[in-house]
Amino acid sequence: MPNNITIDDLLQGNYVSDCRNKLIAKIFKEIAWIERYGTGIRRIRDHFNEYGSPEPLFENFQHGFRVTVYSLNTVIDDADVKVTAKVTANQQSILDEFSKNQFSTAEELSIKIGISTRKVKENIAKLKAMGIIERVGADKGGFWRVIKGNDKN
Repeated sequence: MPNNITIDDLLQGNYVSDCRNKLIAKIFKEIAWIERYGTGIRRIRDHFNEYGSPEPLFENFQHGFRVTVYSLNTVIDDADVKVTAKVTANQQSILDEFSKNQFSTAEELSIKIGISTRKVKENIAKLKAMGIIERVGADKGGFWRVIKGNDKN
């Protein structure tokens, strides 16, 4: 990073982008890997926040700049999820599958659980209404999060 920009400036957007390698920047702009100069860090942080992921850690070190990216914790212990007697066997199966793969689709769940896609969608809607799961992100590319510590007894 340029010496005149601190990590705090970067995170607050208090800087003016200065292209150090104009040829590389021009190529990236032409192939649409860059939308606008100086917006990358903000857009990266926005995407991580949108998906409920921990924000990356940005660090200056002796001769460089490092970004540490943390993954979402997709493993949920049974003890972390308290569900009520109102949850049916099919709904519990859906929760179990989401704890294994939060990107599971209704079609995939239908095959794994052995019920119709329509019934899977109905059960997902009921789990969402009960506050047991929530959707993070868009229909395409998003995922289902089982809400930990749910105590609706």
